[in-house]
Amino acid sequence: PRSLASHLIATGTDPATAGGAANGLRSVAKRLGIAPARVARTRRTVNGGRSRKSRTVYRYTLAQLVRLVAAYAPRKAEFKAAVARFTLATVTA
Repeated sequence: PRSLASHLIATGTDPATAGGAANGLRSVAKRLGIAPARVARTRRTVNGGRSRKSRTVYRYTLAQLVRLVAAYAPRKAEFKAAVARFTLATVTA
Protein backbone atom coordinates (compact mmCIF):
# COMPACT_ATOMS: atom_id res chain seq x y z
CA PRO A 1 0.00 0.00 0.00
CA ARG A 2 1.07 3.56 -0.78
CA SER A 3 -0.35 7.01 -0.23
CA LEU A 4 -2.66 8.35 -2.92
CA ALA A 5 -0.11 10.96 -3.97
CA SER A 6 2.67 8.35 -4.16
CA HIS A 7 0.62 6.25 -6.58
CA LEU A 8 0.18 9.30 -8.82
CA ILE A 9 3.82 10.39 -8.55
CA ALA A 10 4.89 6.90 -9.60
CA THR A 11 3.08 7.44 -12.92
CA GLY A 12 5.01 10.63 -13.64
CA THR A 13 2.80 13.33 -12.13
CA ASP A 14 4.65 16.18 -10.43
CA PRO A 15 4.31 16.25 -6.61
CA ALA A 16 2.25 19.45 -6.38
CA THR A 17 -0.35 18.22 -8.87
CA ALA A 18 -0.36 14.77 -7.29
CA GLY A 19 -1.10 16.32 -3.91
CA GLY A 20 -4.07 18.25 -5.28
CA ALA A 21 -5.47 15.25 -7.12
CA ALA A 22 -4.98 13.13 -3.99
CA ASN A 23 -7.17 15.56 -2.04
CA GLY A 24 -9.94 15.02 -4.57
CA LEU A 25 -9.48 11.25 -4.40
CA ARG A 26 -9.73 11.41 -0.60
CA SER A 27 -13.10 13.14 -0.98
CA VAL A 28 -14.24 10.37 -3.31
CA ALA A 29 -13.04 7.74 -0.81
CA LYS A 30 -15.06 9.41 1.92
CA ARG A 31 -18.14 9.57 -0.32
CA LEU A 32 -17.83 5.89 -1.32
CA GLY A 33 -16.95 4.74 2.19
CA ILE A 34 -13.58 3.28 1.17
CA ALA A 35 -11.27 3.11 4.16
CA PRO A 36 -7.48 3.10 3.78
CA ALA A 37 -5.86 -0.34 3.67
CA ARG A 38 -3.39 0.71 6.33
CA VAL A 39 -3.11 3.62 8.76
CA ALA A 40 0.26 4.30 10.35
CA ARG A 41 2.09 6.96 12.34
CA THR A 42 5.42 8.32 11.18
CA ARG A 43 7.88 10.48 13.03
CA ARG A 44 9.18 13.60 11.37
CA THR A 45 12.54 15.09 12.24
CA VAL A 46 13.95 18.41 11.17
CA ASN A 47 17.68 18.99 10.61
CA GLY A 48 18.55 15.51 11.87
CA GLY A 49 17.49 16.32 15.42
CA ARG A 50 15.10 14.52 17.71
CA SER A 51 11.49 15.37 17.29
CA ARG A 52 8.37 14.20 19.04
CA LYS A 53 6.07 15.23 16.20
CA SER A 54 4.30 12.26 14.68
CA ARG A 55 2.00 12.29 11.69
CA THR A 56 -0.81 9.95 10.68
CA VAL A 57 -0.43 8.56 7.16
CA TYR A 58 -2.99 6.65 5.12
CA ARG A 59 -2.08 3.94 2.62
CA TYR A 60 -4.29 2.67 -0.20
CA THR A 61 -3.88 -0.42 -2.36
CA LEU A 62 -3.80 -0.24 -6.14
CA ALA A 63 -7.22 -1.90 -6.36
CA GLN A 64 -8.72 0.73 -4.05
CA LEU A 65 -7.17 3.52 -6.09
CA VAL A 66 -8.60 2.08 -9.32
CA ARG A 67 -12.09 2.25 -7.75
CA LEU A 68 -11.49 5.82 -6.61
CA VAL A 69 -10.24 6.97 -10.01
CA ALA A 70 -13.29 5.41 -11.70
CA ALA A 71 -15.59 7.55 -9.54
CA TYR A 72 -13.42 10.70 -9.64
CA ALA A 73 -14.48 13.52 -11.98
CA PRO A 74 -11.83 16.25 -11.73
CA ARG A 75 -12.47 19.71 -13.17
CA LYS A 76 -8.91 21.03 -13.31
CA ALA A 77 -6.96 20.17 -16.46
CA GLU A 78 -3.84 19.12 -14.52
CA PHE A 79 -5.85 16.69 -12.40
CA LYS A 80 -7.58 15.26 -15.48
CA ALA A 81 -4.15 14.67 -17.03
CA ALA A 82 -2.86 13.02 -13.83
CA VAL A 83 -5.85 10.66 -13.70
CA ALA A 84 -5.50 9.85 -17.41
CA ARG A 85 -1.78 9.11 -16.90
CA PHE A 86 -2.59 6.82 -13.97
CA THR A 87 -5.32 5.02 -15.93
CA LEU A 88 -2.99 4.50 -18.87
CA ALA A 89 -0.24 3.19 -16.59
CA THR A 90 -2.55 0.68 -14.89
CA VAL A 91 -4.04 -0.55 -18.17
CA THR A 92 -0.63 -1.16 -19.76
CA ALA A 93 0.83 -2.77 -16.63
